[in-house]
Order: sequence, then C-alpha cells, then structure tokens
Amino acid sequence: DLFVQQARQRPEQIAASCAGESMTYAALEERARSFAAALRRRGLPPQAVVAIQLESPLEVVAAMLGVMQFGGIFLCLEGDAPLHRRESILRDANAAALIARRASFARLPLPGLVCIDASDAVEIDREPVQPAAMSPRQPAYMVYTSGSTGAPKGVLGAQEGILLYLDQ
Repeated sequence: DLFVQQARQRPEQIAASCAGESMTYAALEERARSFAAALRRRGLPPQAVVAIQLESPLEVVAAMLGVMQFGGIFLCLEGDAPLHRRESILRDANAAALIARRASFARLPLPGLVCIDASDAVEIDREPVQPAAMSPRQPAYMVYTSGSTGAPKGVLGAQEGILLYLDQ
C-alpha cells in the first residue's frame, strides 16, 4: 500500500491539510487504520460499497484510506445534498455501510445499512491492520453523476486511477 509506505518513511511530515487543519502521515495512517478495523469488525465482505458522509475534509480522507485498506469501495456523499438524493444513491449503489456522525443515521434509515459512527471508530481499534490485497484494476471508489439528464448514475473508478493521480 503506497500510503502506508509513505507513512512509515515520513511519519511526522504533513500528509494532508485543509482549512487551517493538518494531519501528519502517522496520524492519518492511524485514523485510516481505525476505520478499516471498524469495517472488518462489522463483518462486511470485500468490495463492499461504504458511503462516507463527514464534515471535516481530513476525516473524509482518513475514511477513504480506511475503506481502501479494508478492501472496499468508497462513495462520498454530500451532507448538504437533499435527503432523497442521498437515499437514492445509497440504494442504487447497494451501499453496505455508512461512515458518518451518529446524528446522520436517523436521517438515512435504510434497512440493512451498517452505520459506523466516526467518533467511535477512533477508539475502537488501534491494533495493526494488514491492508487488503488489491489489484490495480479493482474498483476503489464510486462517483455519482449530477443526474441532469435523469436519475444520477454511479460510475466505478479503479485503484490504478488513484495511483496515476497520486503519481503526478
């Protein structure tokens, strides 16, 4: 895992910053690992679609990395999007889990959706998590179109797309 290698090589360097906040590689890797462990503990299958709805951009990055370490497909939801759009996307994507703050769970009551409170994921597990084995062509993320020509449509992006972006 490229990110884990970077975290080991430069743990105290800034990995991400946004809006005056920053996280070191070590902190971001630990946070991502806690999300991955929370997903594993819930017994989700590999390649499960995991929706992320968080306010802090740094938390979103940590959750995305955690989903990838787990071996899942992340789907970022906009918290300010209309509720019916978010529900529709979750159903269409067949999302298995949602990483959010507890207050969001009641507003997205979908049967079978595993809800992981981002606050709890910090404290649940700090044990080492072996990143899932992944191939470059394996789906890593899902993005939904705006729906301007009808219903929004989901598009899968592969691991290699992320690696090419990071390599630039």
